Amino acid sequence: MIFEKVKNYLKGKFTKLPKTEYPIEEAFTINGITYYKYSDTFNVPYERGLKAITKYEEARMKITYEYMLQHTEAMNKILKSKQIDIFKIKNLNDILAERLKWVTDVDILYGLASIVFFDKTENPTTYDYKYNAEKIKFWKENKSVEDFFFQVPMLELMPFLKDLEMNLKSYSEITEAMNQIHSDLVSSIV
Repeated sequence: MIFEKVKNYLKGKFTKLPKTEYPIEEAFTINGITYYKYSDTFNVPYERGLKAITKYEEARMKITYEYMLQHTEAMNKILKSKQIDIFKIKNLNDILAERLKWVTDVDILYGLASIVFFDKTENPTTYDYKYNAEKIKFWKENKSVEDFFFQVPMLELMPFLKDLEMNLKSYSEITEAMNQIHSDLVSSIV
């Protein structure tokens, strides 16, 4: 497992959290790994702060930057073709319109959580995409989506989750399936 290899490699690099001008506090523990956060979510080092802003925007739009790149590439391919297929354009537009109606995209929320919460092996001032992808995988393998997002630090970060009148696990599975369908459709055009 890459996550374990990275953790083992980094052991000793950060045996305790480095001192920063921003206060850090313990947030939660999963399967023996303690995660921390900055005491003031809006007062963090600039690199993590910029990543958080990007994820907040993705969460607001219910679409990732990578998906948007894929979408625009598909639109460009259609528009540059000799015969413009208006039905493909309509399909791509319908996908964006549908996503705007979603409550949220749970995978994007995991990404946001990976920025806000860090362990002792991470440099809390920067953000490593590969490491955090493994961290998210670890979270998903060790906590159900409800157990993860309904714990206190998550509800403080995303208070709207407690007001959802739905089963978060089912909703997560549906949006994951829809993400795959949307991605497959866009990929078929590109």
